[in-house]
Amino acid sequence: MLFRSTDAWVVIDPKGVIGEPACELSAFVRNPGSVFAGNDDPEGLMYRRVEALASATDLDPLRIRDWGIVGSVVSAIWCVEDSEPEPDPTVWKLAIDCARWLSCLRFK
Repeated sequence: MLFRSTDAWVVIDPKGVIGEPACELSAFVRNPGSVFAGNDDPEGLMYRRVEALASATDLDPLRIRDWGIVGSVVSAIWCVEDSEPEPDPTVWKLAIDCARWLSCLRFK
């Protein structure tokens, strides 16, 4: 976390993370969900996003797609867990739809 002190920027509790780089792209693939809700071709939009991210990061589009599926399912679970008293089906179902659309994508 960065914050501005009186005379300089200060880093608080930085954490170096070692892991799968494509995992972090999951949120970029599926957000904002409202873009997909009214889209006539959500799979095509997902495909273009994955391709653009693969091009920009030099990562394998299949890994980006697969981590996007995982992130979408986790997002749906969190939506259900964090909802009181009842989960909003429009929110968690959209996350599951994102996972389904991603699972249909094929890359060379």
